Formats: sequence, structure tokens, C-alpha cells
Amino acid sequence: DDPWHYRNRAQFKAAGGRLGYFAAGSERLVEIKQCPISSPGINAMIPELARLAKRQDFPAGPSEIEIVDSGTEILITLRSEGQAPETLVSAFRERVPSLVSLARADSAGGFFPLWGRGHMTCHAASFDYRISHGVFFQVNRNLADTLVDISTRDLTGDLALDLYAGGGFFTIPLARRFAKVEAVESSAAANRDLRANCVRAELTNVEAHRDSTAEYLARRQGKSPDAVLVDPPRAGLGQATSRQLAALHPRTIVYVSCDPPTLARDLAVLIAAGYQMEKLYMVDLFPQTFHLEAVVILRLK
Repeated sequence: DDPWHYRNRAQFKAAGGRLGYFAAGSERLVEIKQCPISSPGINAMIPELARLAKRQDFPAGPSEIEIVDSGTEILITLRSEGQAPETLVSAFRERVPSLVSLARADSAGGFFPLWGRGHMTCHAASFDYRISHGVFFQVNRNLADTLVDISTRDLTGDLALDLYAGGGFFTIPLARRFAKVEAVESSAAANRDLRANCVRAELTNVEAHRDSTAEYLARRQGKSPDAVLVDPPRAGLGQATSRQLAALHPRTIVYVSCDPPTLARDLAVLIAAGYQMEKLYMVDLFPQTFHLEAVVILRLK
């Protein structure tokens, strides 16, 4: 799709009243006035964010302003060890009219609500997903529908597993194709969004588990699923979890990966266990970078 202005999420560094990105391989801040790969909505806010970073009540020391743009709503997370006084919160609300939630996060991973409902609405695959602060959602606003389509369109049956389910990006489409879906997500915030999105979609056939994929697979009992969809972080499944997955003997595995080397490592385990690559899609979710998303469809021989 459009190789520019595609990102719906950006993290800007702020220090000493300046706003920008770190130079590659360093912590040297490079001030910017626009970001050609970020959405028009994010670009429109860069001057306002730069003004906010210059305020006396902005947290001292290095900070990060993460902004997520759904097209109609804005979610902002301020990552800083310093406090955000009410005067600064009011300034954010005044400067960003489409803001629906503002939170502060610290280096320990804690989130502290400052204002708003705590989540936003992101549209993809004919569904409005609830996405909270710190919960991952696909960053390419133009290709999210395509990614869902190629990952799920060949799937159907009685039971599917969605591993690393996040807020339910693939869970909702899978639940419309299978009699039952077991969705597994370890993050508490993402698991809350997953459950809320199932309620929003009026789904009664999704069983949500807050667990790591490895621990869930180690404990799981019952019949083999017809299909398993995995969308792990960059580290991939790992060889042990790949062996656990193969031991379930699902007829189909869909592996969504953002890192070809870890994908190749895991595929070696799955293919050795009797799976065959049927289709391989390369999706350019990150134009202007070397990163590519891969979707591999594997069938049990």
C-alpha cells in the first residue's frame, strides 16, 4: 500500500525542551518537524507536542511521548520518571482535541492514568477494537485488513487456538470461522482488551486465557485444534515452544512473524515434526525499512 504516512503509532523522545528521535545507535536527540512514515494525524500534532515539551511543568530528564492515532481518536502515553502535574494534563487536552486518554508510564512498566477512559478504538477487519495504553496493535493503518485476510481466509473448523492473542486482532475474525476459539495472552492489559472486544463483538465462543503460550501449551489437555494461529514477538516461539505446538498435531498452523531469522529457526522444528509449507506471504508492513512481515501457512502431511 502507500509507502508513506502509514504508521499509526510513533514514539518521540523529549529532552531539554526538544522533541525528535534518537540518531541510529545512540541517544543523541535529533529534532524533527515531521515524520514522513507517520500518519497525517500524528504529523499534525508534532508542532503541538514540541511546544508541550518546552513547558516548565513538563517532566525533567529524558522522556518519551508515545502517540497512537486511530484516525478519529488519539491515545498518548508519557514515559517519564517525573510527575505530570494537572497543568500539563490540561495543556495536553487543550492542544490535542481528539485525545481520548492520557497516561504516564515508568521504566518499571507501570501505567498511571492521568485523564480519559484508558483506551481508544481502532478499526480493522470490519470491527472496532478496544486498545488500551501499552497494548500492541498493528502499526500499518493501511494493511491491517490485508494481514487479517491472508492469515484467516483459508481457515475453518470446530476449534482454533490464537496464541499471543493481544487485544484480539486475530481472535475476532477466527471466532467467526470456528465453533470455538481459545485465545492466549500473558499481558494483563491486553487480556482485558481481549475480553472486552469479545463482549463488544457479542461472541460467546471465545475462551480467553491469561497465560504465557509455553505454560498454556504445557498444561493444555483435550482434542487437537483444527488450526493454530501464532503471532509471537520478534523473539519468535523458540525451539521448545515450537515442539510443544507440533505435539498438538493441529491440521493447520498459521505463523505470523516480523523477524525472518527466528521464523526460520522455528519452521525448522515444525517441518521436522511433519509440517509442510503450503503458502508464504511477504507483507511490506514497514515501508522505508528493511523489516518485512511474513505469514506462513503450514499443513500437517
